[in-house]
Amino acid sequence: MVHPSIRKQYGKGSLFFEVAATFLEREIGNTVNHLLGFGFPNQKTMNISKRLGLYEKTDDFIEIVYPVSQASEEQERHQAMIVDYDPFDAASRAEIDSLWALMKGDYRDGIIGVRDAEYIQHRYMDHPFSKSKQYRCVIIRAQSSKKALAFAVVKEHDGNKLLMDLICPVAVMKSAISILNQELILGEGGAVLRLWVTSSGKDKVFTAGAIVNELGIEIPCSSWNPGPNSGVLYGAWSLTAGDMDFI
Repeated sequence: MVHPSIRKQYGKGSLFFEVAATFLEREIGNTVNHLLGFGFPNQKTMNISKRLGLYEKTDDFIEIVYPVSQASEEQERHQAMIVDYDPFDAASRAEIDSLWALMKGDYRDGIIGVRDAEYIQHRYMDHPFSKSKQYRCVIIRAQSSKKALAFAVVKEHDGNKLLMDLICPVAVMKSAISILNQELILGEGGAVLRLWVTSSGKDKVFTAGAIVNELGIEIPCSSWNPGPNSGVLYGAWSLTAGDMDFI
């Protein structure tokens, strides 16, 4: 936050530049504590940062809007059940850790934030939004064996449902989304299930009939401090709305 009189100054002598450059020099790159960083700048901020040599683009953030599941998916839905997650249950926490271990293996050639039970506690259960019940954390289980197939976090957002996080092997993601769509959306008076994801991950979660919308958000990397360049990082990030801790 800066004084209104200098808020629109963006040159290399501006407060905006000094703060951004100093942050990158102290926090992100080969010679400091954090090798990588990401963010969700709007288009104006991204353009200014690229012009000043602070950022480069590594991906786009997109929205996938899912239609109400088709009749052909009814059988799949009846083979699974959704239960609310109990953060005080040690067995449920262990299931999240197991699902994350499987998911992590699928992303060994990319970049994804840790999504174990400790992270879920910090990110969702301890978040102020959790106290007002804005997040719903659920486990999708096989109907017969009760085995955990996926863990998901859903949030009310503009009258619809935003899928904040999905933890499961990549091979399970599309079916998990279809099950969530049936169970959480079908009976809620026209609410729509939406997912925000990096464009490079679209094929893992895109289902028939879904609509892709541009969000006007590019994922940056630092180009100011020595570190991995945008060519190496392009398309490597896997991010969802859950990686925005203010939503």
